[in-house]
Amino acid sequence: MPPTTQIGGLTTTAISQLTELQVGGLSAAQISRLSTNQIAVISSTEIQAFTTTQLNALTTTQLSGLTTTALGLFSGDQIGALTTTQVQGLTTTQLNGVITDVLQAVDLGKLTAGTSSVAATTAVGWALTEAQVGH
Repeated sequence: MPPTTQIGGLTTTAISQLTELQVGGLSAAQISRLSTNQIAVISSTEIQAFTTTQLNALTTTQLSGLTTTALGLFSGDQIGALTTTQVQGLTTTQLNGVITDVLQAVDLGKLTAGTSSVAATTAVGWALTEAQVGH
């Protein structure tokens, strides 16, 4: 069985015991094979160490398994690397964990007084719905 298939067969206990180095060595194909439950047991520190390639391999379903704590640890570069589809799959609670970093990444010169959260996030390449930002 190829490694991309084998990883999906590991228990959540086995996944939770992977080191940061081992998680960092997972290919995009292997990450895409992990279940939501498997993603959920990867530590916040290990998730924070994901490369942009690894982050882009996450499905919206997998992202929904991440805690707000894990999302809140993403760097501005990691947040900026998420695709529009990935961001649109985040819940309002999850977005609250990253919104500060999003707003810090916004070029304030592009914003005017009274700009909504939707427009602010669009300025960094995100197309959020009004429901996601609480409007």
